Amino acid sequence: MGASLLTALKATNKFLRIEPKVYCMQDSHMQAMVASMMKKEDVAVLFSYSGATKDTIHVAEVAKRSGARLFVLPVL
Repeated sequence: MGASLLTALKATNKFLRIEPKVYCMQDSHMQAMVASMMKKEDVAVLFSYSGATKDTIHVAEVAKRSGARLFVLPVL
């Protein structure tokens, strides 16, 4: 959470213009739940300043185990 969330919310608004199935979960537990339900055709987009946040790493691992593709962006 934090400044990366603002970036994710802005990106969600942009992505909604081209794809209606876009979600931005603000709670890390909800992020993990959604990640666990992803499929091969889904893409998880993760934003992180440090890349070392425990919750972000957990969500990425869960999404990857579910078969989703990951797109991780460092927020500069």
